[in-house]
Amino acid sequence: MTATTDTSNPRTGSTALAWGLSTAAAMWAVGYVLYLPFVRAPVLILLVTLLACLFISGWLWGRCTGGTWRDSALAGLACALPNLLMLGAVIADMREVNPQRAVLLGAQWAVGSVAVSVGLMLLGAALGKNRNRNARPIITGPFLLSIATAAAAGLLVLSGGLVTGHDAGLAVPDWPGSFTHNMFLLPLNRMVGGVYYEHSHRLVGTLVGLMSIVLLVQLFQHRAPRWLKHLSIAVLTAVIVQGVLGGLRVIMAKVDPAAQQVIEISTPEDETALSEALRVIHGVVGQLILAALAGIATAMSAMWRSALSPRSAASASLERKLGVILIVALIVQLILGALQRHAQALLLTHISFAVVVLALALAAGLRAWGIYGQEIPTLRRTGLWLTASSVLQVLLGLAALAVISNESVSLVLNAIITTVHQFVGALMLILAVVQTMWCYRLLTPAEEAPIEGVPRTAQ
Repeated sequence: MTATTDTSNPRTGSTALAWGLSTAAAMWAVGYVLYLPFVRAPVLILLVTLLACLFISGWLWGRCTGGTWRDSALAGLACALPNLLMLGAVIADMREVNPQRAVLLGAQWAVGSVAVSVGLMLLGAALGKNRNRNARPIITGPFLLSIATAAAAGLLVLSGGLVTGHDAGLAVPDWPGSFTHNMFLLPLNRMVGGVYYEHSHRLVGTLVGLMSIVLLVQLFQHRAPRWLKHLSIAVLTAVIVQGVLGGLRVIMAKVDPAAQQVIEISTPEDETALSEALRVIHGVVGQLILAALAGIATAMSAMWRSALSPRSAASASLERKLGVILIVALIVQLILGALQRHAQALLLTHISFAVVVLALALAAGLRAWGIYGQEIPTLRRTGLWLTASSVLQVLLGLAALAVISNESVSLVLNAIITTVHQFVGALMLILAVVQTMWCYRLLTPAEEAPIEGVPRTAQ
C-alpha cells in the first residue's frame, strides 16, 4: 500500500474563514455549557473563558499555519460575525433598562466585539507563529469547516437532548419569534429554566445553518467531487427542513402563541398527535445530519484525497456489507429510541433490538481492529472506538432505564444521563458511517484487485 501526499495549494483565505467559524463554534459551545441553568458560571468567568478561547485559537493558528497578519485578521473577523448574533440578547437587556441609549451601546458593543476578536487572534498568531514552518496552512478550509460544522451539529443534538430531558420543547411557545420578540433579540434575562434550553437550541441551529452554507460554498470553490457537492446540498436542505420541523412542532401544539409567561415544561395536554410526530421526526433527522457531516469530513481529509492504494482483501466485501447493515440497524434503533423518548412507546422493542445492534457493532468493530489493525491504522482506530462506544452505550442504556423508572432521581440527572445515552448512539452512527466509508476506500475485494504490473484497463 503506497501513498502520495496531496500537495495542492490550499486557499489560505478559505482556511482562515473556516478557522474563524470553527473558533466561533467552540466559543458558542463553551458559552452554552457555562450558562446552563445548573451551572450558571459568574459572568466574569464566562467572559474570561471566551477571551481565552480566542487567544488560544489565534496561537494555534499561528503555530499550525504560520498565517500572515491578513489571514489572522480574517480569521478573527470570521469569528466575530457569528458572535454578533448573541449581542442581540445583550442589547435587548439594555433596551429594557435604558431604551434611549440601547442602540448606541449596542453599536459600541458590536464594534468592540469585532475589534477584540481580531486583536486577540492577531496577538495569539504572532506569539504562536513558528518561524521555521512553511507559511501555508496544513489543512484545507473545507476539511476544517466540515469538522467544525459536524461538531456544532453535535452540540445541537446535545442541546436538543437536554430540551427533551427537561420537557422544555414548548417553553418558548411561538416560532420563528420568541415570546413575540425577534429570535435574536430575546432579552438575556428571559433565558432561564426551560426557556434557556429551548431558545439556545434554536440559536445553535442557526449557527449550524450558517456554517452549512459556508461549507457548501467552499466545497464548490475547492472543486470537490460531484457526489460530495450533492451530499452537502442535501445536508443544507435537511438543516433547513429540520428547523422548520422544530418550528411546526411548536405551532401545532396547543400553547397560546401570545403567552408571555415563562413556561417551564410541556405537558401532555399541550401536545397534538401531529406535534408529537414532529418531535420524533425532528429528533431522528438531527442525528442523520450529524452522520452526513461526519461523512463529508472523512471524504475531505488529506488521506482520503491522496493517491493511497487500497489493499486487496478476500473479506473486503464482507466488511462493506457488515458496515452497511450496521448503519441501517443503527438508524432503526435511532427511530425506536426517538419513539421511546418522545412518545414513551416501544421501550421493550428498543431494548430487544439493542442486542442486535450490539452484536453487529462488536462484529464490525472487532473485525476492523483485529484483522486489519496491524496494516491499516485508520481501521484499527475506528474499530476500537466503535467497540468501546457500543459497550459504553449498553451501560448508559441500563443507567437511563434505571433513572427513568426511579422517581426520586432529579430531573437534571435524568436529563443528563438520557441525553448522553442519546448522544453516544449518535456517535456510534458516526463511527459506523466513517468506518464503512474507509472500508470502501482502503479495502478492495481480491477478485476486483488489479494484477500487479498490469493496468486495470488492460485486464
